[in-house]
Amino acid sequence: MKYDLQRQTLTIALGRLAKSEDLKLLGRFLISDTVYVAIHKNLNMVTFDESALPVSLVRGLSDMGFTRYGDQFIRFCFARYLEREEALCKIADMAPQVANTYREMAGPQFERYCSPLLSETDQNYFLIPIRPGYALNLFDRQQSSRDLFGGNPDVLLRWSNAYYRAATFHNMIKTPARILWYVSGNRGEIVCVSSLDKVVIDNAKELFRMFSKYGTLRWEELEKMCGGDIKKKLMALEFSHAFPLKRPVPLAEIWDVFDRNGVGRSVQSPRRLPPKAFKELFRRGYPEGS
Repeated sequence: MKYDLQRQTLTIALGRLAKSEDLKLLGRFLISDTVYVAIHKNLNMVTFDESALPVSLVRGLSDMGFTRYGDQFIRFCFARYLEREEALCKIADMAPQVANTYREMAGPQFERYCSPLLSETDQNYFLIPIRPGYALNLFDRQQSSRDLFGGNPDVLLRWSNAYYRAATFHNMIKTPARILWYVSGNRGEIVCVSSLDKVVIDNAKELFRMFSKYGTLRWEELEKMCGGDIKKKLMALEFSHAFPLKRPVPLAEIWDVFDRNGVGRSVQSPRRLPPKAFKELFRRGYPEGS
């Protein structure tokens, strides 16, 4: 692991991974964890040498926002709000050889290849409430590390995941979209931002079949969610590019942002947010200079 603070770059030579059933899952976790390290250290770019990566991982790197250039894979990770042109200028300064590739990307794709970047993009914005136990397993790594039993590692290791909920607001929740995840209960704060990849409405049995490798719920819990009626429609939110905020946003600050943007004070159900409100909450979660 090599830091170049002047170029704001983290370069990795990943050691060979022992072959196992979980090779792909573990490899993706190590790559995503490297991106998290770069964000934590305020570095804007991660590079991997192809020779240091198993073939099984190389095929999926584009899903994680990496771009191939020669024998390297490059990824940008801007943990702040940037106008598109400003972000493109930074990319051109750090890696001019791939600048045109990024310039040709549509807005949502551009954000994913630079996530957790927030830019001016024509898409939907939501605040989604989630119970602490589910957040612990899906993306709340800090809380999971402090918890006596921790989260489910088979879920926490995944780059993509799914969250089940009642099929309410299904006409509102559409892709492409960004999500701010609000942990309810005693936490009462926004802890994570992600991209929304897919919204699927179906009965519990079919959703469990489709997303059996994702999510946090066992079949018994899904059955309980639909009141024992396995034909009842539920909703699965498939998401990826989930990054913990550097600074969780508490409820008092959420109310402040809502009040100034004409958003009603409710976080008990999914909320569509105006771009301006989403941007302000995002910037509080990733303060300038943090």
